[in-house]
Order: sequence, then C-alpha cells, then structure tokens
Amino acid sequence: MVDDLLFNHPLIGRSKVDVDALLGAPTKDAKLKQYDYVYWLAPTEFLPIDSRWLCIRFANGKVSKAVVLVD
Repeated sequence: MVDDLLFNHPLIGRSKVDVDALLGAPTKDAKLKQYDYVYWLAPTEFLPIDSRWLCIRFANGKVSKAVVLVD
C-alpha cells in the first residue's frame, strides 16, 4: 500500500503543508530522530516484533528523502 502511495503521489519536492494534507500528522518516535517526519505503517509480516515506517527528511522546506524502513 505504501509503495502505491509513493508511486502515485511522489513525495520528493513536496512541502510540509502538502505532506500534512496527504498523510496527516506524523508519528512521534524517538528511535528515528534522524528523520523529520515518521509514520508507523504496520508490523512486519515475518517478524511481528518489528515495524515498518515511512521516514521523511526535509531540506529547504521540501521533501528531500522518503524511505520505508524496518526497525
């Protein structure tokens, strides 16, 4: 589902206002503080103690990086 989102609504270059309108408020997570916004997606399928996260970094007010990570 997140792959579909990233394909149909590319985040690179979008402003924080655009990301907020598309995705809502980000999740608070201290483990991924190297990113400006993080969104919890779901537990992983194979090891449910891990989670998938959409992580976004901004530069000059625009999305410069958007990746899905597993913790």
